[in-house]
Amino acid sequence: MLTNIQILLIGIGFSISLSVIYFFLKTRINRKEIFENTGNLDLNAELKQGSLNLDPDESDPSDQELIIMQLHSIDGSNFDMEQVFDLLANLKFKVADGFFVFYNHSLEEVFRLANKIHPGTLEKNTQTNTLIAAIDLLKSADPISSLELMIKTLSLVSESLEANITDIKSNPLSKQMIEHFRTYASRVLQEKSYPANKLNPL
Repeated sequence: MLTNIQILLIGIGFSISLSVIYFFLKTRINRKEIFENTGNLDLNAELKQGSLNLDPDESDPSDQELIIMQLHSIDGSNFDMEQVFDLLANLKFKVADGFFVFYNHSLEEVFRLANKIHPGTLEKNTQTNTLIAAIDLLKSADPISSLELMIKTLSLVSESLEANITDIKSNPLSKQMIEHFRTYASRVLQEKSYPANKLNPL
């Protein structure tokens, strides 16, 4: 007959097993969705690159509707750039002007990754513990789908690099914040469909 301690240990072990299976399946599903969105990506084709400018001193806010997120190393140490380059290459990012650019199946730019400490500079010898991701909803044909693809891709990247996802003010990416971003993407889509509607800043 099992003792209470043995029953408790079995229960804990079962719970841990379920958690491991859940996170494994979640990662597999995210990866499958990402590759389905990039499955038609011909790396030799002409990619539709945007003109995203992450420098607030040079960019014109009226020409962009940006949503910016960050990837912070959990322990504060610098990312292993060899690992970063290999991971992003496997996810079919392309390197352009120091950015990592992610494209969808229509060969349209979805979002960019850069070094927050020195924006626009990501090399094999770069030392940084924070990457910045930015999407310009105004230049996206489908702002809502592009935002969802960005969130799923960053979730996979964060798990692989052991990083936290935050907003531009380093607040953790919560469900409430994601819903706020989705609402804003919907408003951008509405504005693109009906230009007379004017957006308030995010």
